[in-house]
Amino acid sequence: MKARNKSEWFELAKPIGEPKVAENYREDSYWIERVVKNNGEIVWFGQGTNWVSKDNGKTWQYLGTDYSVKPLEEGGCVYPENRNIWIDCEPPVYEKLYLELKR
Repeated sequence: MKARNKSEWFELAKPIGEPKVAENYREDSYWIERVVKNNGEIVWFGQGTNWVSKDNGKTWQYLGTDYSVKPLEEGGCVYPENRNIWIDCEPPVYEKLYLELKR
């Protein structure tokens, strides 16, 4: 048997890396998942944001929305797949905390 990737779950008091989610967050704890794939890709799955590093943590992107993409129908709310795009960003705060914990 061969593992495809490594998954770790972390519990925090609130979503410190997702300000929009934190505004209305009413739970006692917040869970976030970090996945490392065999090819070195790192993915953080938040509740409102996902982050990815395809080069083992050197550069980061978050999954965002391309608002220039128009709906498939006039006045509709169904959009083509290419509306979701990866946008360059700093490493997520969760990755920074994770690396601090591993020192």
